[in-house]
Parts: sequence; structure tokens; C-alpha cells
Amino acid sequence: MRITGDYYPPGRSSRRPAWLEVDGAGGCWLHVGEERLRQGRFSDLEISPRLGDTPRVIRLARGAAFETRDNDAIDRLLARFEAQTGYRWLHWLESRWSAVALGVVVTGVLVWGFLNRGLPWVAEQVAVRLPPEVSRSVGQGALDMLDHSVFAPSRLPAARQRALQAYFQRYAHGYGEPVHVLFRSGGPIGANALALAGSRIVFTDELVALAKDDRELLAVFAHELGHLHHRHLLRRVVQDSLISLLPALLLGDVSAASSLVYGIPVLLMELKYSRAFETEADRFAYCFLRANGISPEHFAAIMSRLAAAAGAACEGGLPDYLATHPAPRVRIQRF
Repeated sequence: MRITGDYYPPGRSSRRPAWLEVDGAGGCWLHVGEERLRQGRFSDLEISPRLGDTPRVIRLARGAAFETRDNDAIDRLLARFEAQTGYRWLHWLESRWSAVALGVVVTGVLVWGFLNRGLPWVAEQVAVRLPPEVSRSVGQGALDMLDHSVFAPSRLPAARQRALQAYFQRYAHGYGEPVHVLFRSGGPIGANALALAGSRIVFTDELVALAKDDRELLAVFAHELGHLHHRHLLRRVVQDSLISLLPALLLGDVSAASSLVYGIPVLLMELKYSRAFETEADRFAYCFLRANGISPEHFAAIMSRLAAAAGAACEGGLPDYLATHPAPRVRIQRF
């Protein structure tokens, strides 16, 4: 069989017309001008896989190459001498829409499974193995940023701060390293509490003022302690980093034009993870309160008051899949 194409000498980009001769036994010769060069057996040659009708490249000795557009002839020879069967299977797959559609479905299922099961597990394994110094550094960095952009110094009397800190510490014993409770004026975030890495929990003055019973604040403390216990902040950092990389790995270099396309599912997945963390912290708080003989209704009471203070935006202004927390009515009912 004769296959026409171009010959590229070793180390040079210039090409010369040539043709490849393959005999019935699989022997292969390259004809370049008047030269006839032995190339060994056809089945031993390195041949690029078929991609549509793009030219195929055959690697020759000493870095030379032969390029041809006669893909059908190459395929017939590969089939005849049973060479590179894997490449023929790949070409069969990519040339059939049913196989491509099946590949898209399988890829989607695998990505969905990784996002829902694999990624949270990976993030948890990484977070629990990070040294305490990393956790403290992340927590301090977050606190510094909040102090600079959101919080103001607390106006709560020092005696009241010390009394609440002592009250929380009395119940926090046995739940890991000592927890540092801090107080700040909430400013734009109002009545709130936040758990930061490095065993820090921040209460805003507005939340303290909203509570009618210190056991309500203890219930909130238990929820935030659940975030610390499960290392949610560190897991969120790891998950967000991996989620941001995943679309680029799947789609290649993500340009500005496509950033919105992949940014929407990334945002929804991040919100989902946030809701999962809040639910996990709620379960921890429920068990904490029960173990210490405190009615879970205190959590429901402070949540009801927070929901009423926040109004419709907190209770149901956004669909559940666009909320970072489960709906307050669901959390209240659970407690």
C-alpha cells in the first residue's frame, strides 16, 4: 500500500514530498525523492490517534516525522496489522453522537458525585490535619479584616463581658481547646455571632441586647462551638479553593466571557455547603443543650427574635437554594 504525505527531517521544520510503502508482511519503507529508507515494521511505528480529518503524524527514527492526510489508509493498515487498537476505539467513541452524549452524562454524574461526596470529605480530611498555627493564623486574619471593615469596639460593660465569658467557659469545658469569646459592635451585620478559626467566637452587642435570657446566648454559643468543633471555616476555605479550580480543570482556561457561566454553579455549590455547615452546627448545639440539661427552646426563642428583627429578608425573601442558612422557620421547628 502507498500512502502519500510530507517528510520532516530530524530537527528541521522544512518538509519534502514523500510517500510511505507498506508491503503485505507489514514491512515499511519511506520514499523521499530517489531514496528508499527502511522503517521497520508498520505495527511498531508511533502513529498519532485520529481526530476527525486532521493530518496524522508518524514518528520515525532519530526524530524525523512523516505527515499524511490519508487517514482511511492509515486506519486500514492499523486494522490489518492489529496495531494501536486503543486509538481506533477512541476514534469510534468520538465519532458517534450517542457515545459523546453518554460521555457527557457520565462526566456530569462523576462531577456531581465529587461535589456532593468527594469534595466535602477531602476538605474535612485536609482541615483536621492542618497544624494549630494555621488555624490561629486564619482566624486572626479573619478577625483583623472584620475589625477593619465591619466591627467597631464593643460598648458592652466590661463586667458584663467577663460574666458572659465565665458563663460560657463553664459549659465549654471538655469540648476541645479553650474558646476565646470576644465582643464587638456589629454595625452593618447587627445582631449576630461568628465562629472564627483558632477557637474564637465573636458576639455582637446587638445580639446580647436582643436576648432575654443568658441561656439563649448559651444556645447561640453552642451553635458557634459546633462550627469550631467541625472546623467549618477551614473546611470552607479548602472547599472554596477546590470549587474555584474545578471549572478551570474541566473547561480549560476560563476567559472573562465564560466566567459567569461557570460562576453560577460555583456560587450555588458554595451556598449549599454553607447550609450544610449550619445544619451540622445546629445538630451539635441541640446535643450540647440536651447534654447540659438546657431546653432547646432557648435556641428557638432567640432564633424567632432574630427572624422577627430581620423581617422578610431573613424569613423567606430568597429561595432556599440562594440562602446561606436554612430557613429560620425550619431551624426553629427542629429545636
